[in-house]
Amino acid sequence: MYLLTLAGRKHILRHCAVFVLLCAVWCAGYMLARFAQGSAPYVHELPDILNKNLDAKNLGYMGLNLVLFLGFVWVFAARGFAQAPVFVRRMALFIPLYLPFVAVFGVWKEVRLLMPLYPVLIPAALAWLFPLKEGREERTGGA
Repeated sequence: MYLLTLAGRKHILRHCAVFVLLCAVWCAGYMLARFAQGSAPYVHELPDILNKNLDAKNLGYMGLNLVLFLGFVWVFAARGFAQAPVFVRRMALFIPLYLPFVAVFGVWKEVRLLMPLYPVLIPAALAWLFPLKEGREERTGGA
């Protein structure tokens, strides 16, 4: 997520190189652990997850949890993205990358899967509720 906010910074290539290096270290550690332990059975197969998600009871839980998760703040956040600081708008680029993984691999009634969106949705909602006054410049985080 942090790399999405670095657009326009002069050290972006160095940050990307560190990111790739850290991903390679993680991958090597993961492969080593898998090689040492052997493969593990899946907890849930994808068809099982889909059947569970499309069950009427779970769809009802999902709808209730979405309402309880942020309530009307969803509307405030959607309206506030245009007035939100640059950092929040850049972080919002993460949402379309994240939600497909939740839709495919997640159990929809679990609200905790949406908690990584708090740092994006809450500032966007606050930007709509408390807009910047005219004449006050927006901070871009040192860019």
